[in-house]
Amino acid sequence: MEDNFNHPGIELFMKYQTDWLTLSKHQKEIAKAGNTMVYIRYMLSNKYGKHLYNYLSHGGVREIPDDYVVIWDSEKDQ
Repeated sequence: MEDNFNHPGIELFMKYQTDWLTLSKHQKEIAKAGNTMVYIRYMLSNKYGKHLYNYLSHGGVREIPDDYVVIWDSEKDQ
């Protein structure tokens, strides 16, 4: 049986969902109001699901504009 969690799309989806779901209600309100990167990533993951990786790596969003604010990213804690 194949391990589906090794698919980059599922890993990216899980990361973006986890980053959002670990925020408190107040942090989520601030992130949404500020259109922060964690909110944008969460919304993209909801829209594209496991196909998010294909969207981001094959002609979708390639550059992150400087005007977006990242309030927390789980990869930076490692």
